[in-house]
Amino acid sequence: MNEINLEFGASIKPTSCDCCNQNSYTHTGFIYSDDLAHGIYFAGWTKGHSPQEIKLTICIGEFGENSNPKNRDSINFRIRGKKEGFGMMVTDSIESPWSENSILGNFMNREQALKSEYKIEFLRIAEKIIKDVPEIKNYLD
Repeated sequence: MNEINLEFGASIKPTSCDCCNQNSYTHTGFIYSDDLAHGIYFAGWTKGHSPQEIKLTICIGEFGENSNPKNRDSINFRIRGKKEGFGMMVTDSIESPWSENSILGNFMNREQALKSEYKIEFLRIAEKIIKDVPEIKNYLD
């Protein structure tokens, strides 16, 4: 099995949530498979929301020079923290705040993602992000 590594991007300055005025956070990063560019991720959450959850979009595919978004696949997860009874679920693309971002290529809905030949890889990456990104780990604990 290939080795997955993450490169943390900058956390984006918090914004105010429309429904509750609490701070909403966005974190982005890069995904490497055996030290080659393999994908990107976007994670977003709002402190104080109930349920305690993160929306996580993962995109994998070609990311080299002259690559084309048509050669990338994306899926979205809803991840609940310990307060809610930790859980991770694949959701439809409409639940992703980034579903209209053209860099993400083919954004699969839940049914497509669960049938995808890459679903285990997406899950491995999601687990690594949850475990290794300090801001996300701290929020979910």
